[in-house]
Amino acid sequence: TYTYETATLNAGDVELEPWTTYRAGRERYYSRFDQRLELEVGVTDHLMSAWYLNLTAVAADVEDDAGVVARERELEFAGVSSEWKLKLTDPVADPLGTALYVEGTLAPTEAAVEGKVLLDKRVGPLLLAGNLAGEYERSWEARGEIEDEIELVTLLAAAWLFDERASIGLELR
Repeated sequence: TYTYETATLNAGDVELEPWTTYRAGRERYYSRFDQRLELEVGVTDHLMSAWYLNLTAVAADVEDDAGVVARERELEFAGVSSEWKLKLTDPVADPLGTALYVEGTLAPTEAAVEGKVLLDKRVGPLLLAGNLAGEYERSWEARGEIEDEIELVTLLAAAWLFDERASIGLELR
């Protein structure tokens, strides 16, 4: 879910991918859906781009100052994103698959840029992948309050591919 592989779409290929992430729990009722609608385009056989429309829907029980608990619902435009991936070497034809990845996001209360070095290797039905990732995010929740955040992450993953539609894997972050 977090680790990217080096594969890119062929030139002229287009994919439309809806993403849904569900979150639940907390002390009181809480339900959240993060929606991303992604349009991927193969620019060349080694370069692909994607554009995302991001939405968030939250329903939560909130207590006011008088101690009254009420369920609040909110649908929020969570911004747009653009991603670019450049495949340098192929994980099947070359000793190691390598690629460079960059993604930018602009939302009503934040902006972010993320870069990754992607590594992977395909050995029969086994796919091994690793990413070195860095992200810079600036948020401005309230007027005059700016918060900057930098995150550096190493991601490792392995997946057993049963066929083109089914696999099982493990990811370490």
